[in-house]
Amino acid sequence: MKRITLFLAILLGFLIIPTFGQVLPIPNHFILSPYTYNPSMVGFDQYVEVQLMHKQQWIGIENAPAVSNLTFQMPFSRQVNFGGNLMYDQNGLFQNTMAVGTFGYMLPLGYKQNIRFGLSGGFYNQQYNTSQSSNPGDPAIGNYENQFRPMGSFGATYQYGTAHIGFALPNLFSSTYVTNMDLPTPISNQQYLSQVIVSGGMKMEVNEEFKIEPSAIFRYVQNDKSLLEIATLVHYQDFLWGGGSYRLESGPTILFGGAYQNFRFGYAHEMSTNIVNGFGGGSHEVFLSYRIGSKKTFEDVVKPPKKVNPPKEKKVKEPKPEKEPKPKKEPKPDKSLMIIPISD
Repeated sequence: MKRITLFLAILLGFLIIPTFGQVLPIPNHFILSPYTYNPSMVGFDQYVEVQLMHKQQWIGIENAPAVSNLTFQMPFSRQVNFGGNLMYDQNGLFQNTMAVGTFGYMLPLGYKQNIRFGLSGGFYNQQYNTSQSSNPGDPAIGNYENQFRPMGSFGATYQYGTAHIGFALPNLFSSTYVTNMDLPTPISNQQYLSQVIVSGGMKMEVNEEFKIEPSAIFRYVQNDKSLLEIATLVHYQDFLWGGGSYRLESGPTILFGGAYQNFRFGYAHEMSTNIVNGFGGGSHEVFLSYRIGSKKTFEDVVKPPKKVNPPKEKKVKEPKPEKEPKPKKEPKPDKSLMIIPISD
């Protein structure tokens, strides 16, 4: 109870700090790396793991968006996990850098049933490259100041077996945005709920060789477009996988990858949208991870329920048939009492 109280106190301390908001990109490999958008999923696979992702959008277009992401996850115990997330995002002439550390806690509810919590804290830095601007004399550009602010996010996930559903608040702090660069004062966004991410999925076993993993994610952003993506992966012997996804207002994506020893690698190709169709070659994302050591199999906090065997029916013994009494033997005559006749 003391740990939970301390956790909530730290969370409340984060919530009262104001800062500038930001919309973090969601990768195409969100099925394989849920920690990138929900801190409660840190250590979800129970491996000490390093993951690296890079996405290049709209190949062939100058200053097209590009995102690089490096994460580290470490299960510490059955209920505690730690992680770190480093992200670099280039969007036009804006360069964004994020670095956070994460604490995760699992609250058991029953056998193979729990609620996971995660809290991340760090910093977020945004810079504008005025040297490459086509109009550096623009007053809006001249008045812009680079931003260096604290960064915080919170998430919770309910897990039952291989199924999970959860939400994340990637922008815990109050945020601001600018509708007109000529305005000297930015307009404030609603705190806490300016961004909400809801996701869910499960891995189902088809047979001994194949597993299917459907998943979906929805991101709400205040004063901006929301995101909805549905994806499905088919796994073959946990060695190869392939599938696809569809992101609303963006289009379909093809994914495939595989594993070799402790390495996992994947590739995703997002088709060109109508906005850039004919100008770029779509988006490309690569995924690479390395798992250090074997899977951390901690003893379950909640033991599986004991099987109650039905009471055994007592067999009623059939009465044995009565044996017929043996006939009694006639007593032999006593020779000592025999009378011997005497002849005259």
